[in-house]
Amino acid sequence: MERIGRRRFLRSTAVATGLAVSGVRPSRPLAQAGKPHAGTRLKVAQVSHAYAEALLARLPAFEQQTGIKVEIDQMSFPVLNQRADLELASGSGAYDVMQMIFIRSGRWIAAGWAEPLNPFIDDAKLTDKGALDVADFVAGAMAPFKRGDTLYALPWLSDSTVVGFRADIFEKAGYAKFPETFEALQEAAAKIHTRQTAGFVTEDNLHWIFPNWLLSYGGGFFANPPSDLTPTFDTPEALRAAELFTTMLSKYSPPGGIKLDPSVAQAIMQQGKAACYLDGMGNTQHIIDTKKTTLADRMAFTHTPRGPKGHFPQLAVHGYFINKASKNKQAAWEFIKWATGKDQMLWSALNKGHLACTRTSVLAHADVRQKFTWHGSDLAALHLAVMKRAGEGYMAYRTVPQFPPVGDRVIIAMTSIASGQASVADGMKSLQKDAEGILEKAGVKINRRS
Repeated sequence: MERIGRRRFLRSTAVATGLAVSGVRPSRPLAQAGKPHAGTRLKVAQVSHAYAEALLARLPAFEQQTGIKVEIDQMSFPVLNQRADLELASGSGAYDVMQMIFIRSGRWIAAGWAEPLNPFIDDAKLTDKGALDVADFVAGAMAPFKRGDTLYALPWLSDSTVVGFRADIFEKAGYAKFPETFEALQEAAAKIHTRQTAGFVTEDNLHWIFPNWLLSYGGGFFANPPSDLTPTFDTPEALRAAELFTTMLSKYSPPGGIKLDPSVAQAIMQQGKAACYLDGMGNTQHIIDTKKTTLADRMAFTHTPRGPKGHFPQLAVHGYFINKASKNKQAAWEFIKWATGKDQMLWSALNKGHLACTRTSVLAHADVRQKFTWHGSDLAALHLAVMKRAGEGYMAYRTVPQFPPVGDRVIIAMTSIASGQASVADGMKSLQKDAEGILEKAGVKINRRS
């Protein structure tokens, strides 16, 4: 078997290794005998992503096997958020399969917009359970989509926050290893930061990034989710976390660092204009794309730092579900089985660089471990560790139905503080008051603090 060298790591389209080279034998066909859904046309909605590109690359084989024609609409995450809400609320059935967006899963499932998958899984005419192997999905990735024993989506993306960093820059600053606490990271950023090289960069989805600090300093969005959703942005712990986080944005990020699209943040690292990048694995891993940077050999990866209350990396999970309004539910199920199957997920990891996958067998596969070990950093092990850690339950705040509007308000607060428009105290006080209003307007009983 050909050894996959470090320089080939994440060289997605150039990687010649596939199932044949890896020695992986295709599993049994997921579809039943014949083509009962031949001629059916499916529409799929999802975010623009390497995984969707992997589906498109292999879609002709699925269509030939089943006779089902599939159109995959890829769109930016903000557009998907808006369009999916409108589509589901209208009940038009324009899309048969849709991306179960992590932070909206609570609202969509509660509203009855997602078709329960159990009847499809338990019907031997529709599913070969051995081939599907539901138990192979990492438990932490399945949890957001289950209500009791009922499953509403199968996960294809499990994104864990990690740090990609320039080992040479930190070593030059006197750090033999990456700082292990957020306060130590801030000290290092102060030493490293120059007009040419920022000490720190992250993306603009700040309600995804800020909780790495917030939870590590003992703060939280809500008092005790999901049973008590009283906002808690006015606590000393939350204020300290906000102070540290917004300082990283305002003092040690590149110009415009408060609002950077992930692709821009990646490019900044690829061009050598920042020392470290904290984001989800799905974004962070691309900083070593050897097609876009000559600095890949100087980079490494590690866990996010910790705070005085511990280590709280974030985990976001996205899946595929059947739109309740779809008129092609069985054909939609055929697509979901195929799209989340072992073969597809392994092929995507090896050929499209999709490490943020959700199947244990893929993350443990020897070729995947070899491919995604870089500069001494075992990314698959990092990803698995975060999924295990987040599986302990602290991510429950993120899937309550009321999270999305509160999360949007958090972005406004962090932006306002980091840009100097508000002090930490005033910004968090205003956030607390508005979050309480959002919860009360939604009919949630809280213990008002403002």
